[in-house]
Amino acid sequence: RKKDEYPVDYGMTQNNLGTAYTDLPSATPEQRAENVRNAIECYQAALEIRKKDEYPVQYATTQNNLGIAYTDLPSATSEQRAENVRNAIECYQVALEIRKKDEYPIQYATTQNNLGAAYTDLPSATPEQRAENVRNAIECYKAVLEIRKKDEYPVQYATTQNNLGTAYTDLPAATPEQRAENVKNAIECCKAALEIYKKDEYP
Repeated sequence: RKKDEYPVDYGMTQNNLGTAYTDLPSATPEQRAENVRNAIECYQAALEIRKKDEYPVQYATTQNNLGIAYTDLPSATSEQRAENVRNAIECYQVALEIRKKDEYPIQYATTQNNLGAAYTDLPSATPEQRAENVRNAIECYKAVLEIRKKDEYPVQYATTQNNLGTAYTDLPAATPEQRAENVKNAIECCKAALEIYKKDEYP
């Protein structure tokens, strides 16, 4: 499937190959890094065909996949980790330019959830940066819950509530009162998750 002869098939196959590299089991961190780097190259090749204006849905899918790959890429230093996560955030934000809430609600929620996780993982140089990153994550998870309703998507709802609770727990606080409020919010989220995560069903 040559790029010039079968561009659509080429883009699809490169995207699929990237997913395969991402899923490939690795015996060592070095192997994992190589697999993920291969995946990133595949997604970037797919994006040479899957242009935003020509194939917007496929473009958004590949950008989301590329964001996941950057998030999964092992890092030797905190600087590398920060760069990888920033790349992931950029991919998710670009995907959300297509994955609008009203048009693609499921995909919107998936990418918002990924974006929230990336903000949570983003290394921070200062407490102020950390607070901003976690607040961004909280906004993402709240956006996800606008789609992942308890009655419609119970497991995903519970997962997102759990993620939101973790974010509130991680949120830096300037005063004991702020800390108390953050922890209370986290408790409410965890309680909401436990309405779905029953002991017998999801031990």
